[in-house]
Amino acid sequence: MGNQRTKLVSSERLTKNLGAPPSVVNNDSDTFIQEVSICLDKIGEPDAVWVASVSDPQTEQCLVNSVFQRWEIIPKFLRSADRNNGVVNHYANPAQLGVDRWAALIGAKYLAQEKSVIVVDAGTAVTLDYIDAEGNFRGGVIFPGVRGMQKALNMQAEKITIPPPCDDGMSGLLTMMNTDTESAVKNGAELAVTAAIESGIRRLLTSQDPAAQIVITGGDSKRIIELSDCPMRLEANLVLLGVNVISEEVVGV
Repeated sequence: MGNQRTKLVSSERLTKNLGAPPSVVNNDSDTFIQEVSICLDKIGEPDAVWVASVSDPQTEQCLVNSVFQRWEIIPKFLRSADRNNGVVNHYANPAQLGVDRWAALIGAKYLAQEKSVIVVDAGTAVTLDYIDAEGNFRGGVIFPGVRGMQKALNMQAEKITIPPPCDDGMSGLLTMMNTDTESAVKNGAELAVTAAIESGIRRLLTSQDPAAQIVITGGDSKRIIELSDCPMRLEANLVLLGVNVISEEVVGV
């Protein structure tokens, strides 16, 4: 459960196809409960339900109620830990690390195996994190995503309008020669986010491990890949993969 959307998928489907598209519901939808019920119908009765959430308590409770009413199962909410699946959390306060970020780190290390990995999550906020070859999560940086930068600009200058989001994340080449304000804001935000990600990656490759793998996820990940020269592995379901890996360790699968 992210800041804006809830994604649901069965572990069986995810294991068979890591790229399998999950069911998606907008958290602010007036029909959130009904839409979640439709998604649960598609999944079928599970043995357990695991949740990684950074959403608000009310939306979380709606999901809990829907699951319990259908299957009499109480969802298990994951929390960031000191260590899990070979990843050691070196955050000053490990519990303070966002659980979605923690799950993405677990998923990325699962994919990278014995190699170091740079993890980029390009969503509402952008996180750029580093795990060394021994599995130590050394930390990272957080900055606004594309929409966040646009909104921040609008808050400071009300006459600068926010362009509508592009649902598929792909909207042509970035141009510097924009002749209307909406396009200038859109391309400026994309330029800033892409440049920040590339700069962070280069710094980590130089200061840590030049052979580190780079994995990217998040709503703007396809657009970033389109605009960037850095070779990145796209894993749209990285957080869900991490949730699945954590749950399997807990139940001993």
